[in-house]
Amino acid sequence: PANSNRVPANSSRKEDQRNERTAVLPELTILRHLLTQLHSRWQSLRADPEAGYSTEAVIVTALLAALALTAVGIIVAKVVSAAGNISTGP
Repeated sequence: PANSNRVPANSSRKEDQRNERTAVLPELTILRHLLTQLHSRWQSLRADPEAGYSTEAVIVTALLAALALTAVGIIVAKVVSAAGNISTGP
């Protein structure tokens, strides 16, 4: 049939709107690509649960290091404050 190669008017209109938005904000093309890549990588990690172990370990280690630095900062602040309150005489 002659009409079998026609694109539905609705999908063409949506594509025109998408192209118009991209022309106005070309950054959206980059953002869309990055989100697509992130989604595909996330799906591959979910498919193999053991593949994300190293990432999980890195995140937990970073959180523990941040907590340790915070604790050291609090201790140093208290020690410096207490040292400032020591009377050295008249």
